Amino acid sequence: MTQTQEYMIDVMTRAKDGEQIEGTVRSNPEGLGWIDDGYPTWNWSKYNYRIKPREPRVIYIAEYPHPQGTIASIALSPDDFPNTPIKFVEVLDDE
Repeated sequence: MTQTQEYMIDVMTRAKDGEQIEGTVRSNPEGLGWIDDGYPTWNWSKYNYRIKPREPRVIYIAEYPHPQGTIASIALSPDDFPNTPIKFVEVLDDE
């Protein structure tokens, strides 16, 4: 992973602004993978850092018959519905 000075500044600035950071050892990035780093040392010669990727939000919507028409209900789990809900997943733009 090439980490330019601009990339490093961007990651550190976004961390200062409250975004979560992940780090991995440069000598073995595949073996350890990315781990949460709440207090990065910013030792760029030994570690790679990145902004933790956001997980897409997921919601479920189900319709119910009602005397005045159909109503919809929203929940975070499909188990909250007696019938089969529709799953919606947020689409995240690549940065």
